[in-house]
Amino acid sequence: MCCRALRGRRLQVPTLVMWGEKDHALGQQLLRGTKEYVDSLRVEVLAGCSHWAQQECPAEVNKLLADFLQH
Repeated sequence: MCCRALRGRRLQVPTLVMWGEKDHALGQQLLRGTKEYVDSLRVEVLAGCSHWAQQECPAEVNKLLADFLQH
């Protein structure tokens, strides 16, 4: 689906984005404008983690996932 097809549409399900603070592959600037398309957006920046946060910070990732899925 191209960007034009998304105009005026919003994601209506709760959404969690986890981002490694030291991710050199994908910068946090890629999140800019995301709130325009997501009604319930939660962004968590994982300190000390890079692009592979689930492998570098598994306890923190699992805690955030468990908390998010319980609500």
